Amino acid sequence: MKTEPGHIFSLNEEYHPLDDLTISGILSEKLHASVFSLGRNTDISKEAYGKDSFLFVLYQEGRVFDKDMKAGDIIYLKKDTFAGKETKTGMVYLEFMFEKENTFMNE
Repeated sequence: MKTEPGHIFSLNEEYHPLDDLTISGILSEKLHASVFSLGRNTDISKEAYGKDSFLFVLYQEGRVFDKDMKAGDIIYLKKDTFAGKETKTGMVYLEFMFEKENTFMNE
């Protein structure tokens, strides 16, 4: 999905979880923002990014970094942290990565 300035859309509708599928999309390359939709009983293997990131659950629930998360929860992950994602019910989440080292989080 390509986002346009001023265009209103629903990530839960556009990326509604489909059983046994993982769907992803880039919301903004400049902001390093992506959306992921995990269908019922799906997972993403543990991986690490070379950047700090935020992961915000929008819909349903699952496990991220071995922690239970539900809609409205957010987790901050430091760079090079291995984190997997899994869900039994389906889950939609946003992932934001920082372009440069994030110094304000260290204050």
